[in-house]
Amino acid sequence: MLKNKIALITTTKNRPDLLIECAFSVATQSVLPSQWIIVIDEDISNDLDSIKIINKICPLVEFYEFKKGRNKALQFGHDKVLVSHVGWLDDDDLLCRDAIKIMSNYLDNDLIYSDFWLVYENKCMKLSPRNRVKYSYEKILTFNCVFHFTIYSINLFNLCGGINPAYDFAIDYELRLRQLDFADPVKV
Repeated sequence: MLKNKIALITTTKNRPDLLIECAFSVATQSVLPSQWIIVIDEDISNDLDSIKIINKICPLVEFYEFKKGRNKALQFGHDKVLVSHVGWLDDDDLLCRDAIKIMSNYLDNDLIYSDFWLVYENKCMKLSPRNRVKYSYEKILTFNCVFHFTIYSINLFNLCGGINPAYDFAIDYELRLRQLDFADPVKV
């Protein structure tokens, strides 16, 4: 396991356009993650066109087909992580250009979070309606929510028991509550 490196995990189902937007935001990071694991929760043949596009712009992506529900897909993705820290990136989220670089400065901690969406605005890309609200970097401390862009150690993930198979909604929130039993979060 590589220490002080970040892997991203993204699950997706029937949203190839959003996933491509997300991929642009990862591909344009000033510092790339060490791994990006995308778990497709449907027949992967439905996504072949978007996979080709994403592979061209972001060759580090590992695609997996796993048609057993989002919570099981997330656990599957975590099992593929080869580095010390994980960032859970939803397929409809976009990262600002320096998100990975900024979060990398805090990898001596087990739980690091930003309390707003680190949304990358690119005039060349059409933003989805879910990401229309854009936050400036100066507003990083405006909100207070540990389930926006969060990085956590794989050790903490394993210590708290990983993804709860009983949850198929608010999976990230439930995981954060259990993580907070074992680690003090560092707010960026």
